[in-house]
Amino acid sequence: MIEYVRVALQGAGPLPSMKLLDLRFDDDSNIRRPHLQLTGGPSIDLPNVDIISYERCFIPFVAPVLTWFCLEAITISCAYLLDTLSKLATLENLHLRSCFLEGEVVGCSVTSLPRLKTFNLLRDEDRLTRARVYKELLEHLSMPSRAFIEVEYATESDDSSLESDHLDYIAPVILSVWREDPPCGMEFYGPHLRLYSLPLPSVNDELNEPFPDEADLKVRTVLYAFPPDVFAEGLRGRLVGDAQFASITTLSAPLNNWQSNDWTTVLRALANLRVLHLLYTDRLEDWHSEAENLTEEDEDMDEMKDAFTALASLSTPA
Repeated sequence: MIEYVRVALQGAGPLPSMKLLDLRFDDDSNIRRPHLQLTGGPSIDLPNVDIISYERCFIPFVAPVLTWFCLEAITISCAYLLDTLSKLATLENLHLRSCFLEGEVVGCSVTSLPRLKTFNLLRDEDRLTRARVYKELLEHLSMPSRAFIEVEYATESDDSSLESDHLDYIAPVILSVWREDPPCGMEFYGPHLRLYSLPLPSVNDELNEPFPDEADLKVRTVLYAFPPDVFAEGLRGRLVGDAQFASITTLSAPLNNWQSNDWTTVLRALANLRVLHLLYTDRLEDWHSEAENLTEEDEDMDEMKDAFTALASLSTPA
């Protein structure tokens, strides 16, 4: 069926009355098959379309006034994607969801998206896209520093695709965000790292947390940053750090986010930190026996001391 739609659209000539194109392919097979790609044939001419959404399908297009573009659950090469985006100078919102991004970007020019306001990049459910591909793609996209960026590179502790460099994509995001109006707030919440710009809520006795949900805060980016020890390890060399993170004045993180050595690394990277918000998160997941629960709770209590051990080490003269 999608083939008939493709042929019909490609043979229709310019479609000046169309404002939105939303194509979704579902074969009702109840089988996850997110990697369908159709890129053959001529481009469809969409002179006035400002929204295009493709799910499990793709048809080349020319859309000179496009502002919103979503690709979901397809296979697409990075080179082809960058070439497509290079023709979308008016784009404001870009969403890449559960797509398998493949191929090299060596030799590709940096693609400029001068009007971009929002960029969502969510890993495919089958976890086929490698972290290196995310990093290289982000390095080949130029966007305004104030654009909101969300990157979700979900993994599991037993994920065979987990790589030691799987958080390296954070580096090009940081370099982009810090070009103008550097963030001053950093929050670790669950597996995510959030960065905030001014203004932040004033610190007072009534403030239970520095980044309350009800406050109208300017979130600059939401990044998958799990496990946290890999992020801390990145601060020791793989990720950019001192020059950028020196602007951070407020940090919120779980007490048991890192062990003492990693806490020391993180706190040293935040040289101008003024507000430190520490919270307790219960990491107990298995309820086998009371004895086992007590043992795990004791381990959690030991980990809570690491943040204070790191603070003490920083205040002790060498």
